[in-house]
Amino acid sequence: MIHLFNFYHEKSKKFFFSSLLLILTSYVAKYVFQWIMPESQWERLPMFLSFIAAVVLTWRINQLDIQPNHQTLASTATHSTLEKIIAKYLLAYFQVLVIAAVNLVFNFTTVSLGVTQLLIIALELAVYLAGMISYAILFRGVIAKLWLPNVSKPFAVAIGWVMIVLMNDVTRHYFPQSIDSVLTVNNGEFYPGTFILNACLSAAIVFVYLWLEKNQLKDDR
Repeated sequence: MIHLFNFYHEKSKKFFFSSLLLILTSYVAKYVFQWIMPESQWERLPMFLSFIAAVVLTWRINQLDIQPNHQTLASTATHSTLEKIIAKYLLAYFQVLVIAAVNLVFNFTTVSLGVTQLLIIALELAVYLAGMISYAILFRGVIAKLWLPNVSKPFAVAIGWVMIVLMNDVTRHYFPQSIDSVLTVNNGEFYPGTFILNACLSAAIVFVYLWLEKNQLKDDR
């Protein structure tokens, strides 16, 4: 697992460090422009760049060994598909946490978080990061592996995404209980119902993907 983590880190570290440099530069630019032009609107730029960097990093890392044009079999052939998925997820989670920590450091005067809030944010980030990987990458892999005659695969993926959104809305409607949290996501609210739903959906997609991958390997033999 450590070998895989380091291997995928080597594949992504150039973009990761470039993203950190861009975020740090945006904060410097923000302070400079606020000093020169107090009316300038640069407050949200670093956060916006951080969000984009986190999404792109997660996408780039977790595409490896999933899409045919992103294969790295020469270095990962001895590892199972589950090990690869876990290693890429942990690397993406670690890199996103680093980006979040950079933003907390630069906003320590305006954002104050307790230990409980940090744990909630870390758990929420873990689940929704897994959800992004499952819904945007592994789910497409599941559809690609299924034999769907007379059905457009992009259409099937789109229908699946619509169903996921509807299930989240229904869960939010019937289980509206929330916990206050100093968070920009969900307007500062943490919803246990959707948290559990997305955790279960992500686990189910991973399970189906692994099952299809295992059967495909048996058929190839």
